[in-house]
Amino acid sequence: MEAAPVLSVDEEIERHVKVLQSGGAYGKKAGAEALEKLANKDANCAPIAQRLVELLSGGSADGKNVAAAALAKLTGWRHQTAART
Repeated sequence: MEAAPVLSVDEEIERHVKVLQSGGAYGKKAGAEALEKLANKDANCAPIAQRLVELLSGGSADGKNVAAAALAKLTGWRHQTAART
C-alpha cells in the first residue's frame, strides 16, 4: 500500500475550500472543521481567510453561507458575541 501524498498547506486549504463550494452537508461540515484546525497555526489564518472571502464574492448561496460561518468562526466573532451577552 502506497502512502498518501503529502499536501502543502496551500493545497490542503484549497482542497477544503472546494468541499465548501460543492460538497454535501457532511462534507461541508468536515471541510469547515478541517480549515478550523489548520487555522490553529497563525500563519495559516490569512490564506484561509483570503480563500473564504473569495468564496463569499463568487460562490453559490449555500457556499457563501458556509464560508461566512467559517470566516466568522475563524475571526472569533462568535466567541466575542457570546461573551457580550
